Amino acid sequence: MYHSKQHVETNGKSSLLLALIMLFGALSAGIPNASALTGNETFEVINLTNNSANLSMSNLDSSDTYYWGAYIYHSNGTLFDSDTGSTSGIGGPGTINFGVSWPTPTIPDNYTVYGEVNDGSISIGNDTHYFLIGNGGSPTIGNGSQNDAGSGGDAGDNATAAYNLTVTSGTAYAGYVDQTDVNDWYRVFVPTGKGVTGTLAFNGVTNGTNDLDLAMIDSTLSFYIDTSYYSIPEFVNSSGTNVSGQYVYLWVSAYSGFSYYNLTVTFYTASSSSSGLTADQYEINDDVGNATYVSLPFSPGNLTIHNTTDWDVFAINMTSGLTYWMNTTFTHSLGDLDIYIADSSLNIMASSVSSTDDESASWTANSSGTFYGIVLGYGGATNTYGITLAGGGGGSSSGGQNDAGSGGDAGDNATAAYNLTVTSGSTYSGYVDQTDLNDWYYIFVPTGKG
Repeated sequence: MYHSKQHVETNGKSSLLLALIMLFGALSAGIPNASALTGNETFEVINLTNNSANLSMSNLDSSDTYYWGAYIYHSNGTLFDSDTGSTSGIGGPGTINFGVSWPTPTIPDNYTVYGEVNDGSISIGNDTHYFLIGNGGSPTIGNGSQNDAGSGGDAGDNATAAYNLTVTSGTAYAGYVDQTDVNDWYRVFVPTGKGVTGTLAFNGVTNGTNDLDLAMIDSTLSFYIDTSYYSIPEFVNSSGTNVSGQYVYLWVSAYSGFSYYNLTVTFYTASSSSSGLTADQYEINDDVGNATYVSLPFSPGNLTIHNTTDWDVFAINMTSGLTYWMNTTFTHSLGDLDIYIADSSLNIMASSVSSTDDESASWTANSSGTFYGIVLGYGGATNTYGITLAGGGGGSSSGGQNDAGSGGDAGDNATAAYNLTVTSGSTYSGYVDQTDLNDWYYIFVPTGKG
């Protein structure tokens, strides 16, 4: 067995003279198996543990060479380890298993094992499984019986059936949702004098289809305290709502796809002010020296300018020539908030200081480096708000796309595909959403290359 740490051809997209790669912004429950020379090859990942598996293949063509690999990913999409190899001269209706292995992870996370085999030109098959190493509940491997948050089964599909979760603050509780078991509900008691946050880590990278959402709901099921739909991890916070000594519901839902997840529940001291608002989870980010560094797109809700001297400052690494957006949503009558994009010396690059609901500003960076999005109350105003920071290839806002440096949208179909001149190994940024679902790229593969 050839063992390699190199991550090569993980999706079997190789050596077509002209390759059309379609990046889907949504949908597709998986990649269908393609046929090779015999047209009957099968492939699956079996006997999965947290440090090994078998890649099982059958109906191989003895005149063909097959390249196989197992790739183990963290929930944030980074590669943890891989094991790859090849075989040739083996054929017939029988089954052959190749053992693959990797170090046992020591960090609690939802790990994806992506197995794939190709014959150097097309994908023969692929298969995806998961194993979970977490602090809450028993570790889970593969698609076995559920044990959501150590409940011994499913957490509950609605508020009435919600699992009553006894929380140790800061602990990650493991669970699973898919398109059959779409919802997991948890009922959590918040100690007196405390607020609560929930962080949902999951694997959103497998085939680009897994999308889990998180909501926090009050004890009477009357309103949403906070929601998070577009981030990995998802994050919700009770800030701005008094939940001290009360129950809240945390609702995990599978908008699309399936994934194991880790739900981390944390209590914090709910400080108060004359406005009645409490500091949000990113305090003390009141100046550039204490700014909250963010990756784009960044879109939390239910933040607060909680007292008359509060600033919320977010640090963004920007690239010269790319455009960035900053939008806040709030009710002006409850407090006039203004926004600024500035450098480290507080020289203003862009701003929005209207006397209406919400603010929106954009700026095309004139140099590369760290710049700051700032939210503050005009004349000492206080309020709750939601913020979206996007752009630079990490998101979009009402146009202004620059997919892979194209100056706009990459193209919604093969006819309009963007002709991408590739520097091998380079990463190209883009953006898709439910309005702009598809980005197509047309790529020339040099002679003799995959």
